[in-house]
Amino acid sequence: AITLRRVINSMGKQSRKASRKNKDKGPKEPLKTGPVSKIKSHDAKVRDATLSALSVTIFSGSGTVPTDILKAVLERAAIDTDPSSSCNAAGCILNYINSVENDRIAKSHVNELIQCDVLTVILTRLKHNEDNNACSWNLRGILLDVLCALVEHSSDIVDRISASADAINCLTAGYLDVSSTCTPANDDVDAARNSCLTATSRVVHTMLDNNPILLHQLLANYQSYGDDFIQKLVALVKNGLCPAKVRLHCAGSLISIYQLLQFHADLKQQYEATSSVSDLEKVIASTVLPILCQYVDYRPDIAAALISRLQEAQTAALSEENDAKVEAEIQEMIKGKNESARAIARRQKEMKDNVKEPMDEVAKTKPTAEYGTDFQQILTKAIEAWENAMQPLKLALEVATNLCTYDDQHQQNEDYTMWESDDEENMEQLAKDINANEANLQPLQAAALFDHVVSCGLPERVRGVIQGLMQPLSVDLTDDNEVVQRDLIELLGKCGACIGNIAINLSSWEQQRQGRNHLLEVWRTLGQCMSKVDLHGEASAEVSGAMTAMLRYRTELVGTVGQDELTLILNLLQKASCAEARQNAASMLTSLCTSPHSKEVDTLVCQHLISSIQNDPSVNVVGEVLCAIMDIYGNEEVCFDSVFNEQNVLQVLQASLPTFRNMIGGDDNAFDAAVLKETALNVKRFIKYKQRQE
Repeated sequence: AITLRRVINSMGKQSRKASRKNKDKGPKEPLKTGPVSKIKSHDAKVRDATLSALSVTIFSGSGTVPTDILKAVLERAAIDTDPSSSCNAAGCILNYINSVENDRIAKSHVNELIQCDVLTVILTRLKHNEDNNACSWNLRGILLDVLCALVEHSSDIVDRISASADAINCLTAGYLDVSSTCTPANDDVDAARNSCLTATSRVVHTMLDNNPILLHQLLANYQSYGDDFIQKLVALVKNGLCPAKVRLHCAGSLISIYQLLQFHADLKQQYEATSSVSDLEKVIASTVLPILCQYVDYRPDIAAALISRLQEAQTAALSEENDAKVEAEIQEMIKGKNESARAIARRQKEMKDNVKEPMDEVAKTKPTAEYGTDFQQILTKAIEAWENAMQPLKLALEVATNLCTYDDQHQQNEDYTMWESDDEENMEQLAKDINANEANLQPLQAAALFDHVVSCGLPERVRGVIQGLMQPLSVDLTDDNEVVQRDLIELLGKCGACIGNIAINLSSWEQQRQGRNHLLEVWRTLGQCMSKVDLHGEASAEVSGAMTAMLRYRTELVGTVGQDELTLILNLLQKASCAEARQNAASMLTSLCTSPHSKEVDTLVCQHLISSIQNDPSVNVVGEVLCAIMDIYGNEEVCFDSVFNEQNVLQVLQASLPTFRNMIGGDDNAFDAAVLKETALNVKRFIKYKQRQE
């Protein structure tokens, strides 16, 4: 509460007291002091402090922010004239999305922002914020980062931007044109401008993924206004002054455009007269592939040096933090005991002299520095140096993975209508319709670009990164090196996905290698990676997914798999921490056992599949295992009915089906639940089929 006092005037005469009858009218209305009123305060310092506090509290957690606060923050991001307040408001929005690790919660936060019309706020501010100073560019950079998060979490946002010529023009003709002034980050303005360019190129790269509507808009702008978007991307890729991530995002955009034109013949025919479209394959071969080869590079010695620098900075920062704690404790003791600082220091020195434990190792690791050194700043720069080395490599691997993807129409047809009930007749008819449609589809020819990918040496560079990552480092990683460990594991996962696509789709790579067991060597390398990524779900799923795809699509690999490889797959099925990796293991067993194999192998595989049905806690894994059993023992040409009977598989299926259906009811994912219902129906039909055979 704020107490208002009347001020004595210059003559010393005190004002008369208010009559008592005025006090009987009731208390004055209290001043509004809630967060919304502070966010809207006329005092810029109050707004700034409030928004700064909110950005690291309620906007940095998994909880839901009240709508009135959300709208007030968006309003400040849209119209606030104070640079610090507007940046903090934008930072609140960015934290609300990016600080949440759970993807489902992050999407929920995005939907809340969409309901408050966040896209209009961002685009309006981007179009009207034209000051050329560091604060203005910082604000635009944060808003573009928010836009990145939105397009990565919401297809609705992508569709709205793709349908708006004004929004597209803002991003392409506006912020991508920053390239004309792209310079090394010599000052804050240059650094902020480059950050905006990085975020814009990332937004465009993300939105172009399987988005023919957006590509049509971009190419139509060229026909109407002479704004050649493709040439603009090529110029950015070639510009050595641009940040690495800008060049790679633009390279990824060119690849996405090339793929869209390959798989949308009508779009290609409409714009093939445009020189930048007709020459796109040559441009990718001459410009994009060299950039990818440049950044797909991992040097264990350089990584070790960066890690050592990071560890030294962490030790120094921790030592500085401990010194600050000791100083604070001394101050508290002075206040509590009224003891002089000199007496406390003398007593602490005596206690330290009495400690008998050796301190040599600590003395060795504690760095020395001149007075006034900011160790926290040194640590920040060490982390930045590590991330600047790793992030371009990760992005280059993602772009290369997409480049080596063969996107055929059979895969596109998998996105069919959900199974909406347990009505067997309707579901069977839907299955027949899907099969009939697939029979009429013709697979598209693999892109001729793949030969250029092989000849430039990109596959071997990816393989070299894997081999480098599998080598032990010359420094020991500690539990404090979370950033390093996360990045190294993530790199292995991305390498696994990339080399899997290469092995599946680039047949000319295998011919170039001229090795009899070339595919098996790659597959074994991925198996070795699994031992390192097992506890990391996303990387484990990517590597095991690549192993699965290789066995499924390169049938010649199946015949080379021996006992060691089988044991690896069975161990994955039983022991992998990641449920998706266990699913992939079951799928791998399907590929192996639907080809000719021995009875001993069949028995071993059958026992492990039954164990998974009975013991695996994941409904998705159980569903995949049930599919494996139906595929293996429904194939009369290679299956062993004797093993099926000896292992009592029919009885196991009958006993597990009710439990499996109950597990489906607890699945939150609608698509997964629909697919699992289809699996349950197929199990029921399979049981009837096997009963008729008895």
